[in-house]
Amino acid sequence: MAKVIEKKGLPKAEQGAMLAPIGGRKAEEELAYRSHLSAAVHESIEDLVACGLVDSNVSAEVAEICLVSSPSFASERIKALRTRENVSQAVLAGYLGVSINTVSQWERDERHATGAAAKLLALVEAHGLAYIR
Repeated sequence: MAKVIEKKGLPKAEQGAMLAPIGGRKAEEELAYRSHLSAAVHESIEDLVACGLVDSNVSAEVAEICLVSSPSFASERIKALRTRENVSQAVLAGYLGVSINTVSQWERDERHATGAAAKLLALVEAHGLAYIR
């Protein structure tokens, strides 16, 4: 589903239309757009790609402009970060405000860190665990 970060001035009905799944994308796949205009542009380009009228490289370039990027952490990267900081899964989970099971699932590549947890992981990676203490 598309999630628009900036929600200003649109009636509820129009916002709902912006949140509908696009093209062949799975309903549970969520995208974060910079604005409603960015969402409309990207969705239109994806529809044109699906029709064969636009090359998929164009869609990738438009996505780079329209989508809000969020840090991505592979399982190995999270485990390396935790090892570098010399903390257990329980300690890392406490600092990030998630369950021990969640950290374990991240490290087994069963789930992926998103939202605030991904941003905190990026801060820890850049500045160390003491930065968020």
